[in-house]
Amino acid sequence: MANKRNVKKDIEYLTYEVLNDCFLTIDTHPEKDKENIMKIVSDTIAKRNELIARVNVKNLEKKEVKKHFQEIYSDLTKNTDENFQKLSKLIMG
Repeated sequence: MANKRNVKKDIEYLTYEVLNDCFLTIDTHPEKDKENIMKIVSDTIAKRNELIARVNVKNLEKKEVKKHFQEIYSDLTKNTDENFQKLSKLIMG
């Protein structure tokens, strides 16, 4: 099982990747819908804050810890994938 520090680093890394792609899209494609791209940025930051708060939960029983972190990673990858797909649709459409 990963420790809290590594989980937080993974959350930060994937959040940064989504945000970086969003801002790069705004810079390279100024004709694209900036408002919807900024909505993706806002959603990504909100999800990041939620996930960090979930990592910091205390008083978990030892048998619940592994499942708790698996759910966090699952939500992180799902949200990251969804945001990249939304951004791709905006770029292509």
